[in-house]
Amino acid sequence: MRATAGAALTAAQDDGTGESDPAERGRRMMTPFQCAKMTVNQLSLGIVNDSVTIVGGAAYTATHPLARLVRDVRAGWFMQPYSYPDGVSYLTAQALQRRRDNDYVSARAVTDQT
Repeated sequence: MRATAGAALTAAQDDGTGESDPAERGRRMMTPFQCAKMTVNQLSLGIVNDSVTIVGGAAYTATHPLARLVRDVRAGWFMQPYSYPDGVSYLTAQALQRRRDNDYVSARAVTDQT
């Protein structure tokens, strides 16, 4: 997870193009960020599930430290930008080089080029 997050942060740094428009910089760093978000969501869910298996039902009590982690990790799947299905759609469009409105606010913005 650290390597994935580090790669996304490296992509977010100024790339030397001198681009000053924050919206354009945001669009350029969306793909590495979304890859990192989906990877971290997947890996952290496994870690939390394993932790709950070891601890048992006590992890679901409000006072247990794992209780908040369980909620936070599960919430990552539907938090913006891009929930899981929208993230898959976005990354698929990027991998297939399909035209797409990269404004993450517009849901399912893939445009067919047929």
